[in-house]
Amino acid sequence: MDYNYKNIFNLNLTILRVLGYFPSNTGSKPFNAMYKSCTCIAYFLALLFIASQAVEMVLMAKAQNLEKLSTTCLKLFLNVSYFVKLTFFINNNNRVKLLIRKIEHKLVSPSSPQQDESMTKHIKCMTTFSRTFLYMSVITCVLFAIFPLIDKNEELEEINTDGWYPFKSSNTVTLVAYVYLSLEELLAGLCNVSMDCIVIGCLSYICMQVRFLKHNLKHMKDICTNTLAKIPDQSLLNKNDYRRQLQEHMDDTLINCILQYQTIVRIKRDIEEIFGMGIFIMFMFDCLALCMTMFQLLIISFKSIQFFCVIIYMMCITMELMAYCWFGNELLVISSQVPVAAYESDWIDTPVYFQKNLLMFITIAMKPMKVTVIHFSLSVETFTVIMRTAWSYFAVLRQKYNEEH
Repeated sequence: MDYNYKNIFNLNLTILRVLGYFPSNTGSKPFNAMYKSCTCIAYFLALLFIASQAVEMVLMAKAQNLEKLSTTCLKLFLNVSYFVKLTFFINNNNRVKLLIRKIEHKLVSPSSPQQDESMTKHIKCMTTFSRTFLYMSVITCVLFAIFPLIDKNEELEEINTDGWYPFKSSNTVTLVAYVYLSLEELLAGLCNVSMDCIVIGCLSYICMQVRFLKHNLKHMKDICTNTLAKIPDQSLLNKNDYRRQLQEHMDDTLINCILQYQTIVRIKRDIEEIFGMGIFIMFMFDCLALCMTMFQLLIISFKSIQFFCVIIYMMCITMELMAYCWFGNELLVISSQVPVAAYESDWIDTPVYFQKNLLMFITIAMKPMKVTVIHFSLSVETFTVIMRTAWSYFAVLRQKYNEEH
């Protein structure tokens, strides 16, 4: 069955390309130069956007206004992690393209109709996840943009823009700043989710490839037998010739499995080197952002639109963290089953050299694949630690808020 794993994040790549962060390098030199100029402008505007929120956070901290400080930090922390990821993404554009080309190549092809169906369902499921995540981010940004307009403010200049600008406050200035910050928030959300979906798609690709590799190892002899059965005139071979050809096929299959395993490990290392620091910064600031969202839910009315916005915002952050940790944990679990699958292959009647090669592969595969980011790995345990830490920070903020009120 023909399939292309890149279809999972084609929309995300298009978004990044339109926003100026993923050049195709297929156009003319003037076009590429113009595209690089647009990338620099977009990057500078994103930096100004982060800086305005950072200055606003400092001013609110000096004023000891905990409510407005939490509102500003709610978006700032996530935007800082987005900006760091964007910086690494731009600097590693060529490596990202090479990684995507590797994913387009069918490393471990499905060996049965059931695996074909499984791969098709997996691609549809991941595509649905990617689109849902993207739509949720757009809805969140739009709701955050419109809820101040619905509030009953007497003057336009009283609208909280969650950012500082070096101009005297007036209706016109506030409106321009509000539109600029809202658009930047929307673009940041689209870009952030698109980068996340690309990394998560790569992790899910590795998981699927390891699952196929495990199946091929466990059923190595059956696959080779079925392959031989499709070759004409096999029935005319005597028993010794048949065994010799079967063993040759098993030798080739084992060598291919070893090479495929090594390629999967290299792809995992590429993901760690390209996105590792960005993921680490994201986890750190997402933890703080979760703390601020829980604090916001404490101080705002549950009947307001803002409450609904914060709920969806918290769902997006949680979905982002959970997706990374889920697929990292799935890779850890599935890869730990590879040596067991190799041992369960029908190797008893094989030659000694084949058994030694299989034993060597089992020894190498005994170490599970971990997506390591700085000093921790992506796993469900990491997700629980982040959520527990966010709750601890929230408990401290709640205690301080209760003391002041």
